[in-house]
Amino acid sequence: MEGCGPLHSVAGSGNMAVCKYLVEQLGVDVDFEAINHGSGLTPLAFAAAHGQVIAARYFLDKGANPNKKNSSRGTTPLHEAAEAGHDEIARLLLSKGASVDASSSYGAPLVAAGVRGKFSVMKILLENNADPNKVSWDFGTPLTSTLYGAPERMSESTCLKCVKLLVEAGADVNCTNPETPLEIATFKGLTSCVEYLLEVSRNANLPVNHDKSSDEDSKAQLKSQGAKAVEGKNYATALKFYTEAIKLDPADAVLYSNRSLCHLKCGEAHDALLDANACISLRPEWHKGYYRKGAALMLLLDYKEASDAFLAGVKLDPKNKEMKKAFWEAVEAMRKEHS
Repeated sequence: MEGCGPLHSVAGSGNMAVCKYLVEQLGVDVDFEAINHGSGLTPLAFAAAHGQVIAARYFLDKGANPNKKNSSRGTTPLHEAAEAGHDEIARLLLSKGASVDASSSYGAPLVAAGVRGKFSVMKILLENNADPNKVSWDFGTPLTSTLYGAPERMSESTCLKCVKLLVEAGADVNCTNPETPLEIATFKGLTSCVEYLLEVSRNANLPVNHDKSSDEDSKAQLKSQGAKAVEGKNYATALKFYTEAIKLDPADAVLYSNRSLCHLKCGEAHDALLDANACISLRPEWHKGYYRKGAALMLLLDYKEASDAFLAGVKLDPKNKEMKKAFWEAVEAMRKEHS
C-alpha cells in the first residue's frame, strides 16, 4: 500500500494489535490522511471501505472524525461504507454522528450506494432520513444514479428493487436531473424498471390532470419514448410505452402499427397480427396496416394470406418499393411451399 502510513495498512486488514500499538504507544494520528496516489483517506475510511467493523469502532472511540472528508474526492467514511455495501459499518458511523447527506464530488452516500445497487445500505440511510431527492453535480438524484448503474454494476432485478425502495421513500419519478428516470430506464433497456415507473407515474413525467389536452400531450410523450426505445432496439420497453399510449387514445391507428412492429421484433406474431388488424380497421386506406399484417402472417408461415395483405397494400400505394418487394417475397415463399 505504497504512500499509506502503517495505520492505514492495518486498518484495512483489521490487525487490531498493531492498530492499538500505533495509536496508543506511538501516538499516530487517527485522522492522518493517506497520500497514496492522492487518495486522502483516513484510517477510519480505510476500515469502512474494507468492512473492518472492529477497527472502525476503535478509531471512533479514539476520537476519529466520522465526517472528515478526504482531500481528493471529498468523500467521508460513510461514502466508503455505502459504496462497498458494508451496512454494519454504515449503522455504526451514523450512530456516531456521521452526516447522512454529506456532499462530495460523487454525490451523497445514498448515491454512492445506489449506483452500485447496495440495497441494504440504502435502506439504512433512508431509515436515518437520507434525502431521496438530493441532487449531486455529476450523478443527479439517487434514483437516476441507481438507474445509471444498471446493468453494468448490478442486475436489473437488483436495480428494480432499489428503485422501488427510493420511490417508496419519496423519490421524485418526474425529476429531470439530468434526465427523467423513465428516459434513463428506456435508454438502458431496463424493461421491468420502465414498467414500474409507468405504473407509479402513468403520465410519464407529465402533469397529473387528465383533461383532453393533457392526454394528447401524454400520448405524444409516450409515443416519443416508444420511438426512442425502438431506435435503441429495446422493443419490449417500447411495447410498454405504446400500450400506455393506446390506453389514452384507442383510436390511433399509428400506435397499433408501431406496437405491431414491436411484437414482430419480439417474435410475438399473433399479437402483431391483432394490432395490424386493429390498424386496418381504424384506417383501411393506409397501406402501413397491410404491411404489418403481411409481416405477421409471414412469421406465422401463412404465405397465401401474407401475399394477399401485401397486394392490398400495393394497390393503396403502387409506388411503394418496400411493399412490392415484400409481396414478391411472399409469392416466392408460397411457390416454394407448394413445390
